Amino acid sequence: MIFRFTKKAQEKLKTGKLSSVPEGDLFREWYVHVFIVERCRYYLVTHAASLFSVVVRGAGISSEEKLFDYVFQELKEKFSEAGCDNMFERIGVTGSEEIVLSNTANRKIIGSMNDIIQCLQVIRDDTAVSAHEMSAFINRTPFTYINGNSPFKFIKDADNSLK
Repeated sequence: MIFRFTKKAQEKLKTGKLSSVPEGDLFREWYVHVFIVERCRYYLVTHAASLFSVVVRGAGISSEEKLFDYVFQELKEKFSEAGCDNMFERIGVTGSEEIVLSNTANRKIIGSMNDIIQCLQVIRDDTAVSAHEMSAFINRTPFTYINGNSPFKFIKDADNSLK
């Protein structure tokens, strides 16, 4: 499983210089970005193949290990809410698989993540929204990167095709 950190996320988590791992199976890759809304730091963690994402509030997160603890917990909950309990294990979020940290590789995914962040900043400005609600909003939003599907639908379809 590969977690690809943007330069901004690397700086916040003090990961040091990361190597570049060539792109491979997008179902095993996750991208990590950091953003600020109303003076609060959040981490956006996005699945490379589906754009299925979770938002984690950055307060108290000082290392990638701590981030992963929160992210795995959120992902398990989100996949369960989507009715895709088995997908959690299928795409490598078991906690037992080796985690490799790397630089980002796919500019399309980074572009989609920047679009997600812009949307989150707008909805957050309009109403008080929790990180959990931000994740739900993202996963219901259609994206051109995944042919106009929402990440939620993409994951559901992928889960159904694997059964």
